[in-house]
Amino acid sequence: MPWKRTTAGRGPLIAWRDYEAIGGHELDGRREEFLRQPGADHEQIEKEYLDAKARLAAAERALNEWDLRVGIAPLREQFERIDWEEHMAATRLARTKPDSVAGAAALLAYLNQRNRVYGGFEGWEFRALKTVASALARMEAA
Repeated sequence: MPWKRTTAGRGPLIAWRDYEAIGGHELDGRREEFLRQPGADHEQIEKEYLDAKARLAAAERALNEWDLRVGIAPLREQFERIDWEEHMAATRLARTKPDSVAGAAALLAYLNQRNRVYGGFEGWEFRALKTVASALARMEAA
C-alpha cells in the first residue's frame, strides 16, 4: 500500500549527527551531503548511516506495535489512507486549469485558506500556482 506510514512527516524521527529529529528520505539526502564533503570519511558515514537506518526501522516497529497495543491501528490505517487520498486529490487539483478568472480566483482562495490553516505549503501548491498563472496568461492572450 503506497500510504503505509511512508508519507513525509508522518513517520518516526531519530537523532543523527547534528540533527535532533530526522527521518524518512531526509536520511538519504543527508548521507549524500555528508559523502560530498571534502575529506569525508566514507566508511564512517556509511557505518553511521546504516546504524541510523536500523534505529529508524526500530522506531517504526515500535510505533506500529504501540498502535496495535492501544487499539488504534485501524484508525491509523484509515487516517493514512485518507491522507494519501487527499494528497492525490490535491495533486490532481494542482493540474486543473481554470478556464475563467472566477475559477482561478477560487483556486487561489483555496490555496490561501489552506496555507493559513496548515501553516505552509506541502509542494503541490506551487504547481497549482504555476497552473493558475499559466491559465490567466492564456486568458489574457485570448
